[in-house]
Amino acid sequence: MSLSLEDRVRELERFRYGASARIHALQTAAISALTILALDLDEPMAFAENLTRAWARGAEAVAASPGADPAQMDMLAQEFQDAIALLSATFLLTVRNEHAKQKEFEAKNPRPRA
Repeated sequence: MSLSLEDRVRELERFRYGASARIHALQTAAISALTILALDLDEPMAFAENLTRAWARGAEAVAASPGADPAQMDMLAQEFQDAIALLSATFLLTVRNEHAKQKEFEAKNPRPRA
């Protein structure tokens, strides 16, 4: 038995919300893990800025992928670049904020000298 149009639309909506939630969860996990890594380094902001520049270069390379319909590749490349820009901005802001909190904590709680 085939699904009605209404049932298909409901399934597509359920899939869309589920996919959006999974993408958000993965983004949150990736940013958290990379932030923890960055904060363990001497220059967390330099690490974050270098990484996001590398992401941007990679996103630009998507537009040059051969063998695909140019119109679809343009749309895919733009969506990918926009997603990378948002991810990068979120990552940089998170590292900046967490680094500031870390510095504030260290200033209030100096380590005892051995």
